[in-house]
Amino acid sequence: MKNKKVTVGTSLISIGIVGGIAELGVISQNILLYILTGIFLAAYIYTKALGFLIPGCTLTAVSLFVVFNMERFGENISAIYLLLLMGMSFYAVFFIHTYRIKSNRWGERFWPLFPGSALLVISSVMLIVQVDTLELKYLNFVTPAVLLIIGTVMVVKGRKDSYKSK
Repeated sequence: MKNKKVTVGTSLISIGIVGGIAELGVISQNILLYILTGIFLAAYIYTKALGFLIPGCTLTAVSLFVVFNMERFGENISAIYLLLLMGMSFYAVFFIHTYRIKSNRWGERFWPLFPGSALLVISSVMLIVQVDTLELKYLNFVTPAVLLIIGTVMVVKGRKDSYKSK
């Protein structure tokens, strides 16, 4: 790994310069967002430090949301899509960095899947609820049905395991 202080210092100087230029009105806030994304991703490529990849991926998600939300694409896009993109950004962190970790500890290797999956599930449920053609009165039965199925599977597996141990 390269010198951390030099890399962090260079990143902070770059962000400070770009932020100052943005405050002077030379570049727009959207361009500032794209440049910051590029700075973090370039710092990750240079150092392979996870601390640069996470903001790089999340800023990429925000940048994509800004691009999709621009007026030329039609009406404003729901913030639900930002949650969806943020969930995908954690999956990107997993596939780019932590997937290659050769650790035996499961949590150390697969941790990006937890927030990524939570964001994807939440945004998917919100998108399903948002659809006008869905009958919401039946949605109230989905959660209890899923809980019943999961509980039944756990009880059956638990009984099988207890019979095997005897």
